Amino acid sequence: MNLLAAFFFRTMVLGDVEDLDTGHVPNVTTTAGLSDFLIFACGIELQNCLCVSSYRPTQDPVLIEMLTHKNVLSPEEALWKYDVSSMAHETRVHNIASRARVRVTLRELFRHIVVIDGAGVVQEPWTFLYIPTLAWFIHALKGYYKRSFREDSLKAKEVPEIHVPDSSLFHRQLEWASRRWPELKNQVDYLEQQDIEADNLAYALPPFTILQCDVGQDDLETGTELFMLGMREAAPRLRRKLEEEDVDQAEVKSRKRQREK
Repeated sequence: MNLLAAFFFRTMVLGDVEDLDTGHVPNVTTTAGLSDFLIFACGIELQNCLCVSSYRPTQDPVLIEMLTHKNVLSPEEALWKYDVSSMAHETRVHNIASRARVRVTLRELFRHIVVIDGAGVVQEPWTFLYIPTLAWFIHALKGYYKRSFREDSLKAKEVPEIHVPDSSLFHRQLEWASRRWPELKNQVDYLEQQDIEADNLAYALPPFTILQCDVGQDDLETGTELFMLGMREAAPRLRRKLEEEDVDQAEVKSRKRQREK
């Protein structure tokens, strides 16, 4: 999926389309093409939530040695406190970059279309289409987890509990995803308050039509500025924690030397 996110960014945002790309770039000027791309964008946002390595302690020997140095943290504690999991650092970076690329891709394609609802009213595609689709996806995942991993369901499927993501960690991942934007969090909370049961991961989009509009080229984020668009609340805080520990130790040693003088 990360390769696809990079491909869509190159072709749909940068306009770098080669002959072999023909037929692989979604036609987002149609309702079907745009709907498909919205689902893909949701998948990119939820990659960390859907990856089993997000729920297992790190097995990296170097990282484990760093964690346990001076009895700072066990791998299990690092997972619970700082989201340090068995997901490789490179994968985390790629996921962040993909979230950023898809965010810009959505923004740019929404700039070039006009979305009209079934009543003929022009709607903002971000809040009319994307946010409800992603909110529904998150809400549906909560429901699927609840139904699929009940004790009786696990016994019927003969699924070992070790293969089941911890409920608290799973819902924490979804909560972090929900907090990416205030309007998304509001929509997720609304669905939960209404106690709506989702029988499908795909949101039933309301009727809409698309018109193309001609707009000028906008300035695009690059480098760190682009990367930061993909950061979410769950960015690991372990480095800051360890840095704080080092500062505390340095202060203790400094005060000890002053007393000795």
